[in-house]
Amino acid sequence: MRKPKTLATYEERTTINQETGEITEQQVVKQHKAEVEPSYIKLYLEDIAYFNGLNIKSDLLYELLRYVNYEQEIVLNKTIKGRVAEKIGKSLSYVNNQLTNLVNEEVLIRVGVGVYQLNTYLFGKGSWKDILKHRKSLHLEVFYSYQEGRTIKQN
Repeated sequence: MRKPKTLATYEERTTINQETGEITEQQVVKQHKAEVEPSYIKLYLEDIAYFNGLNIKSDLLYELLRYVNYEQEIVLNKTIKGRVAEKIGKSLSYVNNQLTNLVNEEVLIRVGVGVYQLNTYLFGKGSWKDILKHRKSLHLEVFYSYQEGRTIKQN
């Protein structure tokens, strides 16, 4: 169970002294406890159809999404890949082959040895503002057509 987070609500009250007409302001701070939202990944509904046409095994993708940081990166060394393989009941070579498929399908973008970025046109972690900022850093073009649906190309 997650520890509740303390949140503060600020309320400003203005009163007018009826005799002097003086305006007085008072700030009241109310604190309350709220449960912290668990980690999540945003998947955009318009892109679910895109995933249907890809040669991707969802077991690996779902497990990899647990490792995404707020820079939209997944850092995978051999030890982490081994943990992922064990968790999904597959071999290390399966994980490596599927990672290659994810890169070829442009679901993930390889940025270095063992470092992959999410294609934030498909999904992302964090606030919308941060996801938009990350999208601008990607060199991708997104195309829509009636026959092909949505296609993504790296430029």
